[in-house]
Amino acid sequence: EGHPTHPLTKTKLPLSMEEVRTYSPEFEKIINLKVMLIHNEYVNVTTILDHSQFILNEVIPEYLDELHTFMNNRERLLKDYKVILVHPWQYEHTIRNKFKEWLQNHILISTPFHVPSKATSSFRTMSLINHPYHVKLPVNVQATSAVRTVSPETTIDGPKLSQALHRELNQYTQLDVVLEPYGLFAKTDSDDARQLACIIREKPFIKNDGILLVTGALVNKNVVDNEITVDSYLKWMNDDINQHTIHQFMRNYTRQLVIPLLALIQDYGIALEAHMQNTLVHLGPEYQIQFIVRDLGGSRIDIKTLSQKLKHIEVENKSLLADSIEEVIMKFQHAVVQNQLAELIFHFKKYDFIKEEELFNIIQEEIEVAINDTKPHADTLRKVLFGPTITVKALLKMRMKKKVKKYLNISLDNPIKREVN
Repeated sequence: EGHPTHPLTKTKLPLSMEEVRTYSPEFEKIINLKVMLIHNEYVNVTTILDHSQFILNEVIPEYLDELHTFMNNRERLLKDYKVILVHPWQYEHTIRNKFKEWLQNHILISTPFHVPSKATSSFRTMSLINHPYHVKLPVNVQATSAVRTVSPETTIDGPKLSQALHRELNQYTQLDVVLEPYGLFAKTDSDDARQLACIIREKPFIKNDGILLVTGALVNKNVVDNEITVDSYLKWMNDDINQHTIHQFMRNYTRQLVIPLLALIQDYGIALEAHMQNTLVHLGPEYQIQFIVRDLGGSRIDIKTLSQKLKHIEVENKSLLADSIEEVIMKFQHAVVQNQLAELIFHFKKYDFIKEEELFNIIQEEIEVAINDTKPHADTLRKVLFGPTITVKALLKMRMKKKVKKYLNISLDNPIKREVN
């Protein structure tokens, strides 16, 4: 189906139809990522494990001997270079042109080796086959409203923030953040650097019985019984779909998701972009629901709140920094309430016995319970989340007006509005 609230998401400009079939995740093609080498003097590395050769030694150690031989035959030392993985489309259409001189001068070296992968739902994040890692790569393609490159700052902030949040979220068993142990980017001007970069992520994993899937799959048909996935789950749990089971699912799903996410806002001033593409859900028996959030690049941070808890952390990517705590809360409102929870309600309201107002009331009640009056920002959370209107991106208008970086917004009535003192 694609992204139901992002019109034309599957157009992937400027890909041809054949390239869409080759690289889009729904076709499940194996995509061979290029193994390239970049000279140490021209690359910036961020590692949380003090391991500057992380890709070579931890991600693809099977290529170590072959890369040594490859470089020795060229009278160069492998230790003088870092391994970087590159999407094949990006190499053919961007790297060969933008980094032509680097290739000629052996600052950047193309090797004959490849790492097989498959695209995840985010298109440019690749799941490495038979390796416990994902890699987020720049692909100079416009999908939805943005061109899918990787900013240099994200390769620095991702590992640092994921390490900090991974540690802080240990108190919440229902939600975790995917660890990003390593990132690197080419040392050149910013526009070119975002074309040659990558972030390594651990593959999401939960040990408990059940199934782990991206939450966007909940409202799409699955290949097992050709039913909408969340309906299949309710039938597996109860042998029936009725008002009670849907209400119970929505209450538990909302509670498990919003308690840790609102705690992050109140304790650290951080709103994760936990929409249906970035969030994975583990569905277990007896409504056992756990979440994993991946990709910190869309987070919003109130630096004043964060600095009080993590005094030595620095945020390189200024686009992550919000002008106010209200802006942080609006990120939660957009990603979690509008995108995640409202999509489930949109699906469930197809049943005659379900009223969407009742499900939005459940969301309102669970958010109210999750707000902790002993912590900062409680009143502001209520003012923003229960206010009369919400701000929504006008995504079709953005595509028609070719707005890539600047958002166009509209205001709509807030489905969970209520009187706030």
